[in-house]
Amino acid sequence: MRIILLFLFISAFGACSDQSQKNAWISSFNNEENSLSDYYSEQSYLVNRAGKLIQGKTKIVQQHLQQFSAPHDLTIQCSVPVTGSGNLYEIGSFSDQGKTDFQFFIIRDSSDHRLLEMIVPDSDYKDAGKEITARRNEWMKLCNAHQVEALVNDLYTENALYYNFKPMITGRSQLAATYSYMNRPQYSLELNPICVEQVSDNLVFEIGQCSGSYGGQYVLVWLKEKDGQWRILLDANK
Repeated sequence: MRIILLFLFISAFGACSDQSQKNAWISSFNNEENSLSDYYSEQSYLVNRAGKLIQGKTKIVQQHLQQFSAPHDLTIQCSVPVTGSGNLYEIGSFSDQGKTDFQFFIIRDSSDHRLLEMIVPDSDYKDAGKEITARRNEWMKLCNAHQVEALVNDLYTENALYYNFKPMITGRSQLAATYSYMNRPQYSLELNPICVEQVSDNLVFEIGQCSGSYGGQYVLVWLKEKDGQWRILLDANK
């Protein structure tokens, strides 16, 4: 079973999108009047499960048309509005020709334009809920102890990505510099998960709500690396 943590307050942050809008992206694969490229811009990102980036609508559309032949049955399992914008963090799924199930995380605007996507095949897995909780708690411990270098080196992959609706930040050194404000003695932060969706033995999507010095929403994509540790491959907030 998938891990889906839906707290009682989720209704305050988001609900499933309108069905017609949810189906529009899927329908565009076979609709000349509603082109798939309409959902992307040259600033859009597609991230694969290893953290490799594809940027720009032409390259993203080409990748999708190569990978998917007849996607259908798109479902949004969690949709969380981003405070102060019309953007949404979403986790969902769809099938391709009824043979392969895919799980996805997207950041999109209210017009269904994709700013960032990660789409991976669904697979069986061993439940990692307790491990993810422990690693999230370790993230908060190091953050609130103002140990940014230790936080980034222990909790993030070497090629970690950070997206805050600006050009993508890549790698631990850039991320540590970006998060240097956490070294301020007065800084504090709690991560409160809204949705946690495991998609394989080594990949978990998480959307949550921050409290403390920052009160916005966040996304984490957890990757289990070869040493057995779960680390953050992608971190997004605004």
